Amino acid sequence: MTLSDGMWSGQSCLIVGGGPSLRGWEGLIYNRLGRSPIDYAFEAGRFEMIALNHAMTALWSASLWLGVDSVYWRKKAPASSSGNRVWVDHGEKHPGQDKVDLVLPCAAPPGTPNRHWALSWGRSLAEGVGCGGNSGFAALNLADVLGAETVYLLGFDLRGENGRTANWHDGYAEKPANESVYDRFLESFRWASRQCRARVVVLEVKAGDSRLDCWEKRLAEEVL
Repeated sequence: MTLSDGMWSGQSCLIVGGGPSLRGWEGLIYNRLGRSPIDYAFEAGRFEMIALNHAMTALWSASLWLGVDSVYWRKKAPASSSGNRVWVDHGEKHPGQDKVDLVLPCAAPPGTPNRHWALSWGRSLAEGVGCGGNSGFAALNLADVLGAETVYLLGFDLRGENGRTANWHDGYAEKPANESVYDRFLESFRWASRQCRARVVVLEVKAGDSRLDCWEKRLAEEVL
């Protein structure tokens, strides 16, 4: 796939993250018998889709697979996938060309301390996308650059379990970190809400799953 500014103009985009609220709801994002309901909705043309990190191993049909953590890429990135694998070059060690299809620049100016966490927002592919400390932030910026009219965020809980980070999957080899990192994610998304041109809707399995407080919320089953 060749990306171009505004190519998703007038369309909706679903970004699938890793929040623990999706645990027990895997039938929507993974089906051992074949494609999941999300895959079918994508294939019916209801939305474009960006899968984050481990979500690509559970979704067959995502348009793009994006991650900004080089450790994850080196250990977990599949050698091939149905979508283009996008890496944001923010100064970390490149995961290797055999795992990456598209490389986008980081929107934070060169020389910015810790560009991975910098609050920057690209307005074009040439300018790049910001990372904001997490893949979801970068994916939202990318969907905005591609012109998506509405962006749905699924699995963006920004909360952990027992004081540690948590996911719907067990795909990370590293030990869970302190869940206080989600406070920083939350501030990044609040900042992004003032930059993003698209309408953003946070999808929850049940009301209250997500700590995001800067966009409207809907129950996932109502949309998907």
